[in-house]
Amino acid sequence: MARLRAEVDKKHDDEAAKAAAMEAAAKAEAEMKIKLEQDKLNFEREQKEREDRIRREEAAIKRKQAEFSALEAKLGTVLPMVNEANLISQELKRDIKFAVNLVREMPEGSTDMSEARTAIMVRVDNKEDGWYTMWDQDKFDGRMHMMREDLNKYFDTEKMPDFTNKDKDAWWDPCLALQVGTSYLQTKNITYMLDNEVNAKILSSEGTKGNRGNLGVKIEPIDVPEELEDAEPEDLVGKKVDM
Repeated sequence: MARLRAEVDKKHDDEAAKAAAMEAAAKAEAEMKIKLEQDKLNFEREQKEREDRIRREEAAIKRKQAEFSALEAKLGTVLPMVNEANLISQELKRDIKFAVNLVREMPEGSTDMSEARTAIMVRVDNKEDGWYTMWDQDKFDGRMHMMREDLNKYFDTEKMPDFTNKDKDAWWDPCLALQVGTSYLQTKNITYMLDNEVNAKILSSEGTKGNRGNLGVKIEPIDVPEELEDAEPEDLVGKKVDM
């Protein structure tokens, strides 16, 4: 009787072990399937990210090539005009020099330097009055017509034009404030009601390695309501906060 019971117990143990082994194998298989599926998803995501990155890089290259071609075409027009303006200035005894400046401009509201575009400006060094100004292409075109008219009058009359009336002087511009560069200030700290102080570089196509100087800026929240002192950024939406 005891022997029969032992055989029955052994049989039950074997069946339990077999069931446990089958359960473990099924679990391992399920985990393997999950891992393979996850690996597949990760691969597909990485592949998509790689393809998106390649598309962005190709688009950036095409954009740069198009920008370079357009810039080259514009320079082909502007450079001869700048040379002509300098020759006219020399002929009419004006101590004013013209030169082409390539300026990197950021789109309004953008902080991504890769989105910067190159603009052609004409720098006008007025040695007569002691300052310089910058003209865009449209203004330079208009002034060139006036300069040519003055030169033709000089050739026709052999009399030097009268430049005392500055309103009709094609070379002259008043001394105005100029944008010498652009600085960028990250404002993320402000969303956590923290002071934001930085010594930001003034970036420009001129200057040493594109740096025209530094701009010290400090922004801090003032008179913050008590309920907003520890608020999360999303809690500030629609709230008035003085800086």
